[in-house]
Amino acid sequence: MDSKTAMELNEAERRMIEQIRGNPRLGERMHQLLASGRAEHLEQASADEAEERIVEQLRALAEEVMRGWGEAVERQAGERLCASDPTARVRTKKNCAGTARWEK
Repeated sequence: MDSKTAMELNEAERRMIEQIRGNPRLGERMHQLLASGRAEHLEQASADEAEERIVEQLRALAEEVMRGWGEAVERQAGERLCASDPTARVRTKKNCAGTARWEK
């Protein structure tokens, strides 16, 4: 197998790369998960410690995926509402300082 063949991506790999590029936080979480699973990080740990590290990273990855999903669903619902009712206004929750998230 030459290096050109080894570097070709299938369609699923291309879609995954596009998704990671579209959500840098998700990409960072995936990078952390892969780094946690490398042998040099786990060789000095017990099996329980290694499992705990990987489970923590998986939970953080799942949280990031769910956050992205929730933001997309919220955005789509707002777009549908605005399309069906031109007088509708989109509002956002304010944080504890009284500032909307996008005003930071």
